[in-house]
Amino acid sequence: MASLHIVRGAPGGGKSTFARKKFPGILLLENDMFHMHNGVYDWHKEAMHDAIAWCSSTTRAALENDVDVAVANTFTKRRFIEAYKKIADECGASFDVYRCTGNFHNVHGLDESMVDSFKRSMEDWPGEIYVQPEAKMTWEVYDLSNSEVHGQFPSLAEADMFLAGIDEDLAQHVDVRPIE
Repeated sequence: MASLHIVRGAPGGGKSTFARKKFPGILLLENDMFHMHNGVYDWHKEAMHDAIAWCSSTTRAALENDVDVAVANTFTKRRFIEAYKKIADECGASFDVYRCTGNFHNVHGLDESMVDSFKRSMEDWPGEIYVQPEAKMTWEVYDLSNSEVHGQFPSLAEADMFLAGIDEDLAQHVDVRPIE
């Protein structure tokens, strides 16, 4: 049986970092991935609904193929979580929710008042697990075939940008992992 882990919280709450550390090797999906183009984050409000649809349909496809998934998005409203709960139920997957309460620099450059607005708009989910992610860590891109490290980066976003710019053959053999 596949599992679906929802990781939620305000921007800069530590969602991506927590998900990668808590669920290594599990498919991690985020709406923000839809907005990455050639290693550059290119967010446009008009594409927001397309990003949401992409993330949920990719989650469904993975679960239908018995692949475990962690989805890290803000999920401020219960209805957003309910949509994923429905997908998990329809696919026979286990389901849990984590709320990250960290206070780190967010990769989107949102000012503190906007982040506070996200925090105030969070609706509780019954049984969610509150987590205080540890301080941000360093990320490394390593080669699975020969254990060679191709670079260390201060943020996951920078490691992902590096990955977007490497040769496709090499990209098939590398992964990103947190290091402490």
